[in-house]
Amino acid sequence: MTHVSQNGKLGRDLPDTEEQLFELEKFPLLDVNLGIQTMGNQSLFKNLLNVMVNMAIPEDASQIKKAYAEQDWDLVENLAHKIKSGALYCGTIKMQYACQYLERYRKAGHTNSLDRLYHQLMDVLEETQISLTRWLSSQEA
Repeated sequence: MTHVSQNGKLGRDLPDTEEQLFELEKFPLLDVNLGIQTMGNQSLFKNLLNVMVNMAIPEDASQIKKAYAEQDWDLVENLAHKIKSGALYCGTIKMQYACQYLERYRKAGHTNSLDRLYHQLMDVLEETQISLTRWLSSQEA
């Protein structure tokens, strides 16, 4: 079931090695300039981040935890794809890659690191939520 690689040896939109799947520190939690550029203005960007912090991330984290607890990897993969789509709009780069790596890794038919990728995604969701909350608070001052 392994697909022909477009970039990495593991599969499409993946790095070459399993170790590289867990090297997300090079990606920013939040790229404010990219988020504002994508959204069109800072006001819309801040509104989107508020929605992410207060609704989207908590709901997504809850759904993905439940799917993982039930070992419903199809749903975990689908939720990772959904979260990634939102991450693309608001400049949450690290979250985008945590989702992409889990989603694409599974789509390519790999299973060895799925648990680690799930836990990495959960950690990144939490880190992102904290980072967005801090940034939003700094904008109120």
